[in-house]
Amino acid sequence: MQYFAFSKSLLGMAFLAAQLEVSAAIYTTRVGSGFSRPSYATSPVGDGDRLFVTEHHTGQIKILDLNSGVINPTPFLTVHGIPSNPGDSGLLSMAFHPDYATNGLFYTASNETNFDMVIRQYQVSAGNPDVADATATEVFRIPYGQPSHTGSWIGFNPKVNPTDPQYLYVTTGDGSGWYDPGNDAQNLNSWFGKVHRIDVNGDDFPSDPNKNYSIPTSNPFYGVTPGLDEIWANGLRSPWRASFDRQNGDFYIGDVGQDTWEEINFQPASSAGGENYGWRLQEGFGATPTGGTGGPPPPGNVYPIHAFGLSGPQSVTGGYAYRGSIPQLQGQYFFADFVGGGTGGGTIWSLQHSGTAATTVVTDRVPELVPANVGTLDWISTFGEDGVGELYVVSFGDGWNPSPGTGEIFRIEADPLFPADFNMDGYVDSMDLGILLANFGSVATSETGELNGTPPVDSLDLGILLGNFGQASLVASAVPEPSTIVLLASLIIASGFSRRGRCFV
Repeated sequence: MQYFAFSKSLLGMAFLAAQLEVSAAIYTTRVGSGFSRPSYATSPVGDGDRLFVTEHHTGQIKILDLNSGVINPTPFLTVHGIPSNPGDSGLLSMAFHPDYATNGLFYTASNETNFDMVIRQYQVSAGNPDVADATATEVFRIPYGQPSHTGSWIGFNPKVNPTDPQYLYVTTGDGSGWYDPGNDAQNLNSWFGKVHRIDVNGDDFPSDPNKNYSIPTSNPFYGVTPGLDEIWANGLRSPWRASFDRQNGDFYIGDVGQDTWEEINFQPASSAGGENYGWRLQEGFGATPTGGTGGPPPPGNVYPIHAFGLSGPQSVTGGYAYRGSIPQLQGQYFFADFVGGGTGGGTIWSLQHSGTAATTVVTDRVPELVPANVGTLDWISTFGEDGVGELYVVSFGDGWNPSPGTGEIFRIEADPLFPADFNMDGYVDSMDLGILLANFGSVATSETGELNGTPPVDSLDLGILLGNFGQASLVASAVPEPSTIVLLASLIIASGFSRRGRCFV
């Protein structure tokens, strides 16, 4: 009994001493190169082997084999009618139907030679999953007439709950280069500066062959209320990349500012729509300070959850809430700056959203994300998410007007977990020691204490844990030495277990 009490006391001291502060670090690996102005990257739900990449100027969707790093020689699809000098316009994004596995449908957002933004529906070919049928059905068209601030991101909300309907969301910019002279973003009868929400599974316009969608009756301006029925939210200037958190349905929008602020706007999954993000009256957290257009917050105004100034960074690239395989990054929203003060050496940030505010803003992740193999992480045009949630960073190329074939794609990665990281939090620490000790003397699995493959859990397994104690499972992490008291306590306990030959209970 005296030995039991002594060991228990030492164990408690060990746990207190073992609360080690380890800085989690990450890195990127280039998984593909040779793209010409890649503008978007995505995959069907569940597909972790292929990444579908849209090219801004060529109108092509190319498939990157994520296992070999090779681009398929035949494009998945070529969207025709892209302007020869598109500016912001071009082939800007695509989205797979939530039921793509059974119906093969997907959608593209692009601009035609007159700069109209057009959403089209296509279907994968019957005989080849890597090639689409080129037959298109026009779903939705917005006449722009000029190449700036078209927005043109599309995406479906995830099915967080079994009964959730899944609609197609469409972002549009204010359609002008400077200060939204028509005040379109605030005008609920204008298509510009908005998020629209439509149902591609219905058709409210059977007599119009170029309008093939229905309007959800739960949209905030549906019916007799003023405003276009398709509008979900308004007050945006030039939204460049929006996304849903695939786990909880929260909605993030990166909105490029005018002269002063770049914004990250947010909408919780519980939202009923109708948010007004303030432009042109508001920029950042107050009245637009330049151009003579600033004013008080409009009705329903929602401030960004984060904004950064334009003294160096110049053009926000919205990203994703991380839901890949790295435990430490879960829920962190990654976003970037495209221009980086005109050099293309843009910053990558991440933030955590608590449900009410942005927390834990990491202001510069570029030093962590330096590619582990080859490539240059700059001119970040978009982030991408594959079908299993891994996160990718997409480089537009070697400049604002890049040379053909210089676009690159990088995956955010981490080293495999060390043996004995039982709770898979990225560190071998006191929590893992507690799991092993709780199963000492028992027959357990490799996730609960058995490390050498020979049951029961004994001092040999403890030795393996101690050999990795204090290790962080991620590249370039600080590797603190295990505290002397942890080693001493563990060795004494293990010695006692070995002599008594029974479990510590």
